[in-house]
Amino acid sequence: MFKKVRQFWNKRVSKKPWLEIISEGIETDGRVRLEFDWNSAFIEHIRQHGFVGHNEEECVRMYVEALTNTTMQDVEGQLPKATGSTLASSGKIIS
Repeated sequence: MFKKVRQFWNKRVSKKPWLEIISEGIETDGRVRLEFDWNSAFIEHIRQHGFVGHNEEECVRMYVEALTNTTMQDVEGQLPKATGSTLASSGKIIS
């Protein structure tokens, strides 16, 4: 148990930026739900690259939307059309 807590803490305070999908699913209305976790180094990294928001969740949302838009342009016409999305971070829904 303590080993997992230590690993979690070391990951959280790491100076290496990371973003992790910790939960995902499709809502009953067809929207995709993603839940993310990240560290402070990741927020600093994306802010330095222009993803500046009012809070961490907004920065992550901007980053994920940019990533998604780029990916969607690459696969345009190959995937079903989504009706919307909900982004969750550390257990908090931020639509």
